[in-house]
Amino acid sequence: MRTENQTARHGISPWLKTVLSGGTAVAALIASSAALAQATPQAEGAAEGGLEEIVVTAQRRTERLENVPMAVTALTANTIERAQVVNLHEIGRVAPGVQMGFAGVSSQPAIRGVTSLTNGSGNENNVAVYVDGFYISDNLTINQDLANLAGIEVLKGPQGTLYGRNATGGAILLKTLDPSEELSGKFEGSYGKFSEKKLRGYISAPLSDKVGFIVAGAYRKSNGWIGKSDPTNNRRKLGNANPQNQRSFRAKLKAELSDTLTATAAYNYAFTSDTTGNLFGPFDHLG
Repeated sequence: MRTENQTARHGISPWLKTVLSGGTAVAALIASSAALAQATPQAEGAAEGGLEEIVVTAQRRTERLENVPMAVTALTANTIERAQVVNLHEIGRVAPGVQMGFAGVSSQPAIRGVTSLTNGSGNENNVAVYVDGFYISDNLTINQDLANLAGIEVLKGPQGTLYGRNATGGAILLKTLDPSEELSGKFEGSYGKFSEKKLRGYISAPLSDKVGFIVAGAYRKSNGWIGKSDPTNNRRKLGNANPQNQRSFRAKLKAELSDTLTATAAYNYAFTSDTTGNLFGPFDHLG
């Protein structure tokens, strides 16, 4: 099964259209800038070596984590980097009470045991997923690789008041990096078992004192680890049954129009091809 998704932004309300083989959306967001799950500098006069302050937007406004009257797991950029979290599937390793199930390219997040058992295009999860404030409804498109992930908030328990009807189990808020004031970037790659190749990175630069951009991309390809056998002769191998191919691209342009007004335009593209979880028949594990 393959899914392809393209999104960008235009207007305060996002527009998202998902098709079995792809989806396109265009949006533009004009709003005051706010940080999500970011670490802020220590207060003036604080002793060195003290704990950093965590700021979240779980209630649609910026506030300190300790003042939020709900169960929230906030992961900062440093935590994400140390844990090597690059997509939604890996959040379960660092966020207590979160499990990630998947079948092929379909993702099924669960928070405290609340999840959806449906699978396929058009089906929605009981855990709402937001990327930079925009709701991602389809379970075929939420697991894209975010090479420039800056922060994660996991809100546990029903969140329908602030995050809509599909937040029965909770909500997962993903924040990507904004353009930086100086030229910066990061790139990494690897080669592993089953001929798995990975490339990911981002670059950010200012265009002027008030305008900056950031572009990020990721690529992953693997031959798979399940061997396909001939139904009439199990000793005859027919190649691999679950080759995987993923690629994604994200661009963001940000402009400070005034001291209190910021305009952000973003474009996102993601493609995934993966049959793992949808297979049946005589197979051999290659590893």
